[in-house]
Amino acid sequence: MRYVLDITLPGLARIHYHLRGEGPWRIGSEVSCDIPVRARGVSRAHLELALEGDGKVTFRDLGSTNGTFLDGEKVPSGLWPAGASLGLGEARLVLKEAVTEGMAFGHELGEVAISGIVDIRVLPGRDGLTGAGRRLPFLSMVSLMERVLDLKVPGVPYQALCEVFAETMGCTAAKCYEISGASLTVQAVCGGFPEDRVSPALAQAAALLPKPTSFEVGSGGGEATRALCVPVEDGGRRLAFVGVLKEGFDPLRQGLDAFLMVPVALRFLLNWVDSLQAQRQTVETLAEEVRRLRSGLPDGSGLEPILGRGPAILEALELADSAARTDMSVLLLGPTGTGKELFARRIHWLSKRNGRPLVAVNCSSIPASLLESELFGAERGAYTGSDARRGGYFEAASGGTLFLDEIGDMPIGLQPKLLRVLEDKRVYPLGSAKGKPVDVRVIAASNQNLKALMDEGGFRQDLYYRLAQMIVELPPLTARREDIPLLAAAFLERANREVAKNVRGFEEEALGLLVAHAWDGNVRELLATVRRLAVMARGESIDTGLVRRALDVRPGDENGGAMWALDWRAANDAFERDYLTRRVRDKAGSMSALAKELGISRPALYLKLKKFSLLDHES
Repeated sequence: MRYVLDITLPGLARIHYHLRGEGPWRIGSEVSCDIPVRARGVSRAHLELALEGDGKVTFRDLGSTNGTFLDGEKVPSGLWPAGASLGLGEARLVLKEAVTEGMAFGHELGEVAISGIVDIRVLPGRDGLTGAGRRLPFLSMVSLMERVLDLKVPGVPYQALCEVFAETMGCTAAKCYEISGASLTVQAVCGGFPEDRVSPALAQAAALLPKPTSFEVGSGGGEATRALCVPVEDGGRRLAFVGVLKEGFDPLRQGLDAFLMVPVALRFLLNWVDSLQAQRQTVETLAEEVRRLRSGLPDGSGLEPILGRGPAILEALELADSAARTDMSVLLLGPTGTGKELFARRIHWLSKRNGRPLVAVNCSSIPASLLESELFGAERGAYTGSDARRGGYFEAASGGTLFLDEIGDMPIGLQPKLLRVLEDKRVYPLGSAKGKPVDVRVIAASNQNLKALMDEGGFRQDLYYRLAQMIVELPPLTARREDIPLLAAAFLERANREVAKNVRGFEEEALGLLVAHAWDGNVRELLATVRRLAVMARGESIDTGLVRRALDVRPGDENGGAMWALDWRAANDAFERDYLTRRVRDKAGSMSALAKELGISRPALYLKLKKFSLLDHES
């Protein structure tokens, strides 16, 4: 026995839906249901139908919010006899015995007959399939690709896809819908879509069907309007194309090959467009980052850009740029390898002193007995072997900037003399009581806790506050893990030039190892590691085995030593990113199905993917 569901929705003509196969069939408002029914009061998974051995149909409520009503009486499950009505919210479903093997069609005004493409049969009295079939025009594909490449803004070219669908399927007009969660939106329309014959409600109902469908709309006994719908799903995105066919054109007479080919072709184009747009967006984002970092820097500065898009590094850059516009002393604080000298050079080149010298001095690399004369200079005979006057670093930086790195290692006895120079703006060379005027802006840096040093008596409080007129704290790499992929790519490009290699990039899991690593040496350690990886690489990409060897990480211990070295938030983020990367990579169904497997909502899953920059992998 074959059955037809007569579905009536508010404000919509009746729809006949053929039950084919053995079932069961799930009915609900969710687009993934076998028979989507979208009306008020219909739960996402509302009802399940099954075909018993004797050919009878049974129903079972799936725990819906409003229940299921058999001929007006609320019943959770039971036998559904032909002719009886099931109420699902505002929707009414009547089970009827099928009287034809073909597409059901009624002449009543507004009645719609729908049958899945896999169930289409030639109607009685009509010829069989003729002709060699209609093939997807190659020029249409080429035309679409040209239109995509000419796009000035990123995004899916819905209009171009809609036009290719209409051209290929012989439609006078077409609509492109995007289905996401509970929303159904029109993304493109081509041709004069006859909404008086195929109403928006009917087009939307067709768009929600899970398989390609062909349907007819009666016109009071006259020539019926034929239309079709083809759903296309790729990854987490689902589109549906609804088209009105040319007069006299019948997909059945033209052969089924175009009907079967179009979803595949459109899925390929959608995937290709997503990949192209992702690459374009990445390139444009990086280009904009470089432009932003270089904005305001004088031509010929030769500065190495400070790469980063995370909030921690952007906050430090914003504060440094603000300090550069003043003549105040700046104190740069942060662990070793975070780029303090890069920040000092940036501040100098963004200041009004950029045409004068920038002199860098590492206070820990000069013996304490020589540091005073190196900084302030020395008169002739000031010490044994001094046979001529020599200027110091302050005089060399006159009019410009003096960068005092590792200021915490300056001897306590020399600190009052430095404070005097900063206060008086006069330098006193060793062996002279007469000061020499100097105009120098000082930027100091330290990887130590200077306030703890003050408490221990190792650093003067008055000197600290004189140097710390502006304080810029540079974040460790573990506080800006989202920047590691960008930094690794930039360092690999530099390493390729240095060692004459052409390593194209990192495999996904290899990059995950870099992101999860502890990085005690911060950006400097990452730079050295990427250089080492470029030298070690034998293929076009860097794989997980290579990264494990470079970081001395054993298989299965990717998050071992590195994870335990992180604080709670960073360790949790590292685990979440690795977990989601693997689950998205291994998923077999839709994103909705994955979210259900993970036990979270689909919007929550997308927020997580966006947080860890995994949307490209998902698409």
